[in-house]
Amino acid sequence: MINPGTYYVTEQISITTSGEPGNPITFSGNGQGVFIDLSGYSGRNGFEVYFADYIIIEKLTVRASQDGSSRGIRLTHSKGSIIRNNTVYGAGHANLFCSLSDYTVFENNEAYDGAIGIYVADSTDYATVKNNMLHDNSAIGLHMNGDLSSGGDGTISFATIENNMVYN
Repeated sequence: MINPGTYYVTEQISITTSGEPGNPITFSGNGQGVFIDLSGYSGRNGFEVYFADYIIIEKLTVRASQDGSSRGIRLTHSKGSIIRNNTVYGAGHANLFCSLSDYTVFENNEAYDGAIGIYVADSTDYATVKNNMLHDNSAIGLHMNGDLSSGGDGTISFATIENNMVYN
């Protein structure tokens, strides 16, 4: 549990240890008012789940770094991770991003004031994107694309996209 408060973070938060099915590692805001401010960080990724499976990130407000290619929360080479009930904003690239990450869930998030609200990339399979509010992003609300050059088969397969609101 992360207690309410403003946390000024000046380096990437890297999650590299896996949980297990039925026993995920959880980063959860303890009530409202947990604010992770990465605006003083000059790097690309705020929260990064990297080669770690079964991670839950929930109930946080994340302001992305000011880097033009920044991502607020990024998952890569992850399986079974859940990103839910967060507010993420200000990313130069994507507020919420996953690549090569199977069975990822983006649910009940608000993502705004970035270039892209949610970006599902590369060979991510079985992604679920539902009940998110994606607004006031400068390029795209919800973006999905496969990419063979990043590894895997280059396609996104068996994705579920449901009840998202995209505007402005």
